[in-house]
Amino acid sequence: MGLRSWWDSEKQRAEVRKKQAEFNAPEQIESQVPELAGKSEVEGMAYTLQQIDLWRSTASPEQWAEIQRRQSASIASFEAEGLIMPYWGNLWLLRNYQRELGLDVPWVAPEAKLRDD
Repeated sequence: MGLRSWWDSEKQRAEVRKKQAEFNAPEQIESQVPELAGKSEVEGMAYTLQQIDLWRSTASPEQWAEIQRRQSASIASFEAEGLIMPYWGNLWLLRNYQRELGLDVPWVAPEAKLRDD
């Protein structure tokens, strides 16, 4: 690998790291999933897992399968760009799906706002 190709590779990796950091910035999380506002990253992750566990215990098998399908597709989309889906993306997906089902759940940003394409 020549110096130029190494430099281009490092530049691309830096851009991916920057984009990943932007996804996990507190203001980004709060704008996408306001119910996580004021929570630390650890608290937000724990809260997200609790909400997913609650959904698993109350959802029908078909509903649970659908949210898993959506999570897998979202994770694959992020990975295709060399990114890791932010933890709060799972709660965002869950809340959007619950709203589609007509449930009264906390608001999350519209779908177009999750990804910065």
